Amino acid sequence: MIVYMKVLITGGTGFVGSHAVAAIAGSGHELRLLVRRPEQVAASLDPRRAEEMRRTNVRATELVLGQAVAPGLDPVVHVSTTVALTRYAGSGPDLPLGDIELPYAQSKIASEEVARRLQDTGDPVVTIYPGPVYGPNDPYRGHQSEMLRWILLRRFPLWPGGGMHVSDVRDVAAVIAAVLEPARGPRRYVVPGHHVDGDQLYGTFAEITGRRFPHLVLPGLVVGPLTRVIDAVQRRLPARSHYPADPEAVEIVRRDTRFDDSAARKEFDLEPTPLVTTIGTRSTGSSSPDGCRVATCDDWKCQNDRTGVAYAVRQVWDQIN
Repeated sequence: MIVYMKVLITGGTGFVGSHAVAAIAGSGHELRLLVRRPEQVAASLDPRRAEEMRRTNVRATELVLGQAVAPGLDPVVHVSTTVALTRYAGSGPDLPLGDIELPYAQSKIASEEVARRLQDTGDPVVTIYPGPVYGPNDPYRGHQSEMLRWILLRRFPLWPGGGMHVSDVRDVAAVIAAVLEPARGPRRYVVPGHHVDGDQLYGTFAEITGRRFPHLVLPGLVVGPLTRVIDAVQRRLPARSHYPADPEAVEIVRRDTRFDDSAARKEFDLEPTPLVTTIGTRSTGSSSPDGCRVATCDDWKCQNDRTGVAYAVRQVWDQIN
């Protein structure tokens, strides 16, 4: 029996949030959204404000989850990230916490500890862990979409050895909508995804465009110092000059953590979206734009979708042809 609920979504106009809104509304629930000003997002992730980031994330998690469980709301869904679970020792069904000792990761680990304390006392907190999120219709063309755009421009030729658990934003939204059942108690789900290394990622772009993307996969010990130099330099540059390489991303890939996403696959009968579809196109064997289908449009010339990866693919294609 389906129970329709009133659902409050914090961050409902962001990349994941906007897809979650569509999935939850499509399930028949009544929605309310709490949003913030998008121009403040970049400043909130500035590594120079590491301690402030940690305090803010942890305190926000305490307030939102605490105020939700206090009156008996059920379920309370906490969208975390696999960053909080990324570790050299690998993962497992119990999803142990990660070991990255850098600002963003530490703030997510600390927030995860807040959620787990509530779960340990039986509060109906449901935690969802997406990996790096790709897919169509990113309202602000965030870090992941921007990185893919630089790869398409062939200006991002280096990748650290290792891999990462990649999630499609539509799969994240599907899991969020699927867990909205009361009286199920505390639960944790890794969003079904693909473990992707550098060769697979660049190979996907080659499949999409029919072009080669020369690249080097280097040890993290080599790439890490380089990204730290880049990070230090671009802190002094305007936002439009930002190069999408950062030390925390290198540490995530270096650990090569493979996650057990079987719980969501089995319970919700959800298989991850193919990577070529996630990135924005599905190849049909031709090397031309007319031989591919953009996931969010009828063809490559569609002008309605001007956000996200699919639009970036079309922009870059026009530049290199």
